[in-house]
Amino acid sequence: MFKIKNNKSTKPAFTLIELLVVIAIIGILSTLAVVSLQNARKNARDAKRIADVRQMQTALELYYNDTGVYPLTGEIDTAIATGGSTYMARVPLAPTPADGDCEESDNAYTYTSADGSTYTIGFCVGGNISDLSAGLKIASPNGISTPQCGGYNVSFTYNGSPVTYGTALNPVTGECWLDRNLGASQVAISSTDTNAYGDLFQWGRLDDGHQIRTSATTATLATSDTPGHANFIISAADPYDWRNPSNNNLWQGLDGINNPCPDSFRIPTEAEWTAEMATWSSSDSAGAFASSLKLTLNGNRGFGGSLYNAGLYGYYWSSNIESGYARLFFFGGVEAYAGTNARASGYAVRCIKN
Repeated sequence: MFKIKNNKSTKPAFTLIELLVVIAIIGILSTLAVVSLQNARKNARDAKRIADVRQMQTALELYYNDTGVYPLTGEIDTAIATGGSTYMARVPLAPTPADGDCEESDNAYTYTSADGSTYTIGFCVGGNISDLSAGLKIASPNGISTPQCGGYNVSFTYNGSPVTYGTALNPVTGECWLDRNLGASQVAISSTDTNAYGDLFQWGRLDDGHQIRTSATTATLATSDTPGHANFIISAADPYDWRNPSNNNLWQGLDGINNPCPDSFRIPTEAEWTAEMATWSSSDSAGAFASSLKLTLNGNRGFGGSLYNAGLYGYYWSSNIESGYARLFFFGGVEAYAGTNARASGYAVRCIKN
């Protein structure tokens, strides 16, 4: 009897579990490779941002050495050049997309110089690179640093809803402010930009809804610091306060009662408003809008509840009091000064960092 020889290999095959393990390992390695590649690209974009800004700084210093000033805001477009001399033939654009926690709106090189004596370049890096931490950065003649104000956002709850505002730095006083009035939907693009007017607060009240320009009114004075409703409280008797009795402790400092500003911000004092005005190019509405705060002619609401002067005058509360009244900052087409008015009146609020 003949035996038939089996020529098939006797080498065992992979089991299903072994195949699944191999596939899983390949998947993990592929994911790690993709993540590593993405991180390498992010690092490369950040390295380019730093290199771009430093090249711009070098070109700006050469410009300054020849002219004695830096280019003004708007004078840098596609190149850094003047008088036939070119210091940077092509101003670079920030690489895209934005990385890390940087917003798309931050992912640009933003050059600013008010008078040519100094400059800032705002930009954002997604991760730690060299000796710089991740986040918004400001380049200036002094180097590159993390901004303490300007170029970063503040998120908080206002009138019951989440909002995000920017910040504005007055480079002369060093004070940091929110970049818009409480209740404004945007930074002003003109002194009569209605979207930047914001709300009108009665002095010392929270953002409880009364500050909305169309809020209902009531003639019943409050007997506590929180009236418990969203009505604008009208007053018909001196000293025309929304609260009876008056409370002089409202809005006093960072931890002041009813402070409507976000954490670390508060209502400015009269002295801080006066110092702000002293840095303007002119003591009027033109100077107010040209300032870093972009202040508007927001109008006011009288202690009887009616709206007045929108587009004609700007009114801003301070935290200071005077007898039974409160101090405010005011400007129009030809003037700007501090004054006194009734606490039941409605004026804008611009918060300052403590």
